[in-house]
Amino acid sequence: MLLSLWAGSLCAQSAADSLPIGQHFVVVRTIQIEGNTRTRHHIITRELNIHPGDTIDLALLPMLLQQERNKIFNTRLFVTVDVKAAPALPDSLPQYLERDVIILLKERWYFFPSVIFELADRNFNEWWEQRGRDLSRTNYGIRLSQRNFRGRNERLKLKLQGGFTKKYELLYEVPYLNRQQKAGGSVMFSYITQKNVAFDVKDHTLEFLGSSDETLLTRFTTGLTYGRRHGFFTNSAFSLQFVYNTIADTLAELNPNYFLNGRTHQRYFQASYRFDWDRRDIKAYALRGHQLWVTLGRAGLLPSDDFHRTSITALGALYRPLGHQFYWSGSVSGQLTTRARQPFAQFQALGYGQELVRGYNRYVINGQHYGLLRNTLRKRLFSYQTDLNFIPLRQFRTIPVALYIKGFSDLGYVYNPLATEQNARFTNQPLWGTGLGLDLVTFYDAVFRIEWAINAQAETGFFLNFRSEF
Repeated sequence: MLLSLWAGSLCAQSAADSLPIGQHFVVVRTIQIEGNTRTRHHIITRELNIHPGDTIDLALLPMLLQQERNKIFNTRLFVTVDVKAAPALPDSLPQYLERDVIILLKERWYFFPSVIFELADRNFNEWWEQRGRDLSRTNYGIRLSQRNFRGRNERLKLKLQGGFTKKYELLYEVPYLNRQQKAGGSVMFSYITQKNVAFDVKDHTLEFLGSSDETLLTRFTTGLTYGRRHGFFTNSAFSLQFVYNTIADTLAELNPNYFLNGRTHQRYFQASYRFDWDRRDIKAYALRGHQLWVTLGRAGLLPSDDFHRTSITALGALYRPLGHQFYWSGSVSGQLTTRARQPFAQFQALGYGQELVRGYNRYVINGQHYGLLRNTLRKRLFSYQTDLNFIPLRQFRTIPVALYIKGFSDLGYVYNPLATEQNARFTNQPLWGTGLGLDLVTFYDAVFRIEWAINAQAETGFFLNFRSEF
């Protein structure tokens, strides 16, 4: 099969400069994989778009090998991945070069009996500035995670958590259910209890109710997911879940809209469909490529369900290298929902997770719909990889480190037709924030961000985060 791709200015010519005239193609003789002690061979070859016998334009070879390397790395099974072509064989035909493709792998440590100690609040700054650095607002426990179970990229995860939020969760994920390796699935159970619960929002700040002896909130969720892999970069998934939530009478009295109409329980089925087209080079911290995902959700599949809503959530992102170690990234995301009047427990927009305008990290802005535009320009200051051979576990010896300085500017909008006076400061108007920051990227997908930002109200602050912004 002749692989012919348009490469434009990305084509690498240096490999061809040293070859005799007439040698313009490479024939893949074999693909050799080294270092996969636990991972099954077919889990790796499933990611490859090149195969033995393929004929490849020599100018495109470096780009294709880099793409294959990124796809294998994005399985998150390996600390390092190196894909290279061996020197040409001496008995190759004059117009062709026969080469072996060699894949060198260093596997991760797959079993993590890790200790949980984390903040229960939305982010570090909320805990530090608004909650008085209260150590009782922490979660602790143990997380048992077995990745690459049976060498088939399966995942088994058990969480036993106490502290501010008591949580017991079990997840079992199988990426490939059929021989074609295009269908997968998962099953999950989650049981959560809290004695300290956010029951309202005032001036875009969460208000909490606490009890020393009474459980105020209980949440139970179980569900199944069926996933389909349509290609190397395109996936879809259908999920079906059952949700049962209860709150104490005192919470319902303080906020009758927590589940609406003063209810103390909420029971419903929900379904969602997600389509994901992901061409990012490295998912944990992308510098090149693009991504698009759309999720269509429906809560309340039965007339007797206590909560009914249809929603659509989407994100599109671009990542572009600009040369001289400069990189630009931008994203557009948003959500549309039916029903202006929704339970407080599900009524969220900006300020939760990664969906926020930088500079408004301290606030939550609830609404029926929202839109968010983010832009980041970064420069890589350095990037290197070191091997610490004194560490006994080889999976932890190789440590990649990269540091980036960046500037950013975000724009957001939250629409809330029922906004009250106590939460009208940031709703139904443009929200703008800009600033500077540093990103540290290291092994096992760890990203540390420290940012200084200023918003449209001239409020400033330093903000600490532990994931890439999008």
